[in-house]
Amino acid sequence: MEKETPAFKWSDRKGIANGFDDSQIFFNLGLMYEEDGNDELAIRNYTKAILKDPLRVDARVRKAKIFIANGKQQEALETLDELILADPDLYDGYHLKALLLADMGNLDGAMSILDEAMRLFPKDPSFQIDKVNILVMREEADRARDLVKVIENTYEMDLDQKRHLELEKARLYALDADIDSIVDSLIRAKTYSKEADPNDIDPEATFLLTNCYLEKKDYPAAIACAKELISSDELAYAIPSYYTLPYAYAQAGEEDKAKVQYKESISKLRSITLDNPELLDGYLFRALCLKEVGQFEKALELSEYLIKVDPNSSTFHSLKAEILYAMGNEDTAKAEKATAESLK
Repeated sequence: MEKETPAFKWSDRKGIANGFDDSQIFFNLGLMYEEDGNDELAIRNYTKAILKDPLRVDARVRKAKIFIANGKQQEALETLDELILADPDLYDGYHLKALLLADMGNLDGAMSILDEAMRLFPKDPSFQIDKVNILVMREEADRARDLVKVIENTYEMDLDQKRHLELEKARLYALDADIDSIVDSLIRAKTYSKEADPNDIDPEATFLLTNCYLEKKDYPAAIACAKELISSDELAYAIPSYYTLPYAYAQAGEEDKAKVQYKESISKLRSITLDNPELLDGYLFRALCLKEVGQFEKALELSEYLIKVDPNSSTFHSLKAEILYAMGNEDTAKAEKATAESLK
């Protein structure tokens, strides 16, 4: 892909120079820049694609997702409003806007968007499933359970919708701390993903299962899930698993395996952050691994680096406090912990 990118971009630039500056060229450039991790240029080219074709919805969806991923909530909302205006019959606009409003804490706004979408798409269960999510966030467990029954008894669902519903049921069961039911739903979610694509391990469901198995003290199952995630291409889930795997070994009493894996994880996480310095979780979980093998000074250095990058992160201050406690610096650790609490 790296060898093809310059030629692709050159051909598009040549097309633009020759007057073939249609929307598709700018959209293709946006895709290439997005794949290269250059979100700014991706946004710029998606915007040009929209200017050439104001009704083009795929570019608006890509723009909104980039804004959401980068925490630019207001820009994302504006883009989604434009998307809904450009194509009121498109699922993505309502779905993404509802999720974004929920993440922003505007649960009433999210519910209002979903109610509007359900009027427009009465036969589509996806919005009903999204509504379960909002009810769970409101901790309205009874209403959520009733809606789940309606969905299961009323709608024909495809595999992706069935998976989505199982994830929401898992979150619903979490309100009652019903861990066995959570595990059952997550396993079903993985099964639906596997039916759709035999190579899909469903990293999200697997990651949640890992935490459930740790809670249940089912360490062999947690180890198996962590290994699955490490072998996946999903760094967002693989990175924490580099810490979870040796931790689970240690909890299972396999100290020798834990020591070997901690060292291997430290090396792997260092390699990941060298290639992807923006992935701060890589530094965080490397620091935790270093702490576990007694390399406190190196762990402390990483925690201080993370705090320099984001001094307002409660997580990074908590990490530093944890390391200081392990070093026996209790007074300093307490002060750091207090800072972490003040930032929540």
